[in-house]
Amino acid sequence: MLIRLPRDARPFIAMLGVWKAGAAFTVVEDSYAPERIEAIREDCGCRLTIDEAAWGEILRTPPLPGFKRADEHDACFAIYTSGSTGRPKGILQEYGKIKLNQASLEPTPGSLVNEGTCTALAAPLNFIAAVKIFLNALYSGMRLIVLTTDTACNPAQLRTQFERHQVNMAFLSPSMLRVMSAGLPAGLKTLVTGSESANGVWFEGVRLINNYGMSDAGFHVAQFEMDRRYDITPIGKPVLDDIRIQLLDEAGREVPDGEAGEICFDNPFFRGYVHLPEETARVLRDGVFHSGDMGRRLPDGNIVVTGRLNTMVKINGNRVEPGEIEAAGPGEPGHRIWAEVRLSGHSLLRRLRREGAAFKL
Repeated sequence: MLIRLPRDARPFIAMLGVWKAGAAFTVVEDSYAPERIEAIREDCGCRLTIDEAAWGEILRTPPLPGFKRADEHDACFAIYTSGSTGRPKGILQEYGKIKLNQASLEPTPGSLVNEGTCTALAAPLNFIAAVKIFLNALYSGMRLIVLTTDTACNPAQLRTQFERHQVNMAFLSPSMLRVMSAGLPAGLKTLVTGSESANGVWFEGVRLINNYGMSDAGFHVAQFEMDRRYDITPIGKPVLDDIRIQLLDEAGREVPDGEAGEICFDNPFFRGYVHLPEETARVLRDGVFHSGDMGRRLPDGNIVVTGRLNTMVKINGNRVEPGEIEAAGPGEPGHRIWAEVRLSGHSLLRRLRREGAAFKL
């Protein structure tokens, strides 16, 4: 099922309806370029589309009671990220990921959210954070405010809406937090961040949690509650006792504590990449997911990310493959790209300089 609806309550109602039917969905932002939406529709093989035209028909259709109980290994949802070939890459997760997702967000029920919590969704609807936050709202009964795309990208508007709706908890990328360093909205008590390095991020008087995960994982694998500003902010320790995080060398052996290795972890209910079996086999070996992130374990057991095995760009927490930049070609004159470039990426830097883009390391 392809969900293509404006940023309001309807996409989340549609998600819940698809799940109650035991089916699977992928979400696209209504503002996406038509060719990107069509590429995703074609790749995932969606049989139906829930858009504004279909919404009126849905409202006129008598509801059916009950629900279809899905197996934990049935297809549940697909997240489309940037692909290395220039086409969107679908990451398919299974139903077992719902409970795993919720457990990773809040190992102790009530420790993070409750009925008195009000959170705001700034992430794109196709971002794994949107699914996570929606699930958290379903489980806890917290109030969820869906922000417009313009508001989500504008610190001044963000602050105004947070204060207007008395938002006391939010997930914001480190990039956004850095531009809000002059001050946070009044009433904000808990900040969850992740999707890129949180180095140098810190606010007094706010509970600040750094989560480590990615669309491929579909849940937060590790978590670190920050107590100060860090030059290299740890990603923490596994949030679930039965999820192992290993730091492996090129031969697949665990490296000694203090040495750098690839961050690998158990990733149950990860079906793989849609129509990309070789890519799936490359990252999922013997049930262990190879993230491509390099890290090392500190003496206290916390893990820090030290780099990447390959080149990756993150723009406000969204992964962008260099291949998609190459496929898009040069932008309009004067167009500026603000991005976090991880690892070497020398050829990408040369390309960005050549196109007159701005970036930060």
